[in-house]
Amino acid sequence: MVVVRDLLSASLPLLWIAGAFHTGADARRRFANVSARRFWTALAVLLPLVGAGVYLVVRPAETLEERRLRRRRVLYLEVAAGERATVRATLPATAPAAPELQRKAAAG
Repeated sequence: MVVVRDLLSASLPLLWIAGAFHTGADARRRFANVSARRFWTALAVLLPLVGAGVYLVVRPAETLEERRLRRRRVLYLEVAAGERATVRATLPATAPAAPELQRKAAAG
């Protein structure tokens, strides 16, 4: 019984630190707002295990990168469908052109 208690008392602080670290790292990938990142990291540090659990329940479903790629994919599909005439006006200069747009530019 003493061994179980010692293992539990040694593993709970490690779980607390790991949960706080994971919450902070995941919040950096999911929030552009620095205040939101700090809030969720502080919550995970101040409320051991519970703060990280609450974050896992209410966090955004998409990372910033996934959101950016989804928006770009939708924009490309709209252009391919002819709903927008100028794609370069809405995309940054570093954005790669969709294959459909490259074919239209070569043909036109």
